[in-house]
Amino acid sequence: MLFSLLGSAQSISKIPTAITSNSIPQPINGALQGKVSDETGKSVSGAVITFRHFFTVQGRNQRVTTKNDGTFTINELPSGDYSQCIQVPNSDYVDDCEWNLTFVPRVLATPSPTQIGAVAMVKPVFAGDMPHSSERIVVPPAGLSSPQQLRVRKGARVTVRFVDLAKVIDDKSHLMVGALSPIGMFISATRATAGSVTTFEQVIPFDTKVRLIVNSLALKATGPKGVTDLAAGGTTEVKVGPKDPPLVFNYTITGKTN
Repeated sequence: MLFSLLGSAQSISKIPTAITSNSIPQPINGALQGKVSDETGKSVSGAVITFRHFFTVQGRNQRVTTKNDGTFTINELPSGDYSQCIQVPNSDYVDDCEWNLTFVPRVLATPSPTQIGAVAMVKPVFAGDMPHSSERIVVPPAGLSSPQQLRVRKGARVTVRFVDLAKVIDDKSHLMVGALSPIGMFISATRATAGSVTTFEQVIPFDTKVRLIVNSLALKATGPKGVTDLAAGGTTEVKVGPKDPPLVFNYTITGKTN
């Protein structure tokens, strides 16, 4: 029995180390540089850019924030092809990570310059990819990319205001305010409460039909359409142009549905 155990140990020690090592080629890190500006050419500071790798590290997100002059540099980024989207918190710029309207399935007709020996291919489309731009950005291995010129666009601010003098709104109200994007994604509005007023704000793209949703499982209110049972799921189609005044919807909470 002892001989058998010793023999097994010797056999294990003779297993080639190449089998247990990771022989899958890994991308060589590079760096990405660029600048974010708006449609007028104005530099945008504080913009948060999210990059997603197309291939070898699919699903890994890398983020960087622009400086005061709108520029950014992100180092130690695995080389390869990336999509991107941009958010500018607390601004009237459209959230590109949620409202990207130019999304198309990414068909790569030519191999990536960073994929040595690759063949033409079609990248599968995942739901998580949809808000990202279909534009391909290439990070070179062990080098710095050419300057990337990225754009953000202004949108229309929509405000939904609830006056709640009796303080009816609570955690059980399940008050939901937001909009459906053109590709059917629900995008929540940002909520703020001050005293008896609860406000929701959202920036939507100009000249785009959007379905605004105001819903609660437990509240009644008077609003733009008169007495409204919010549990019925009030939906309003809106479209705002650059020269139109901001949209404001006012509701007064009158009680609960039960």
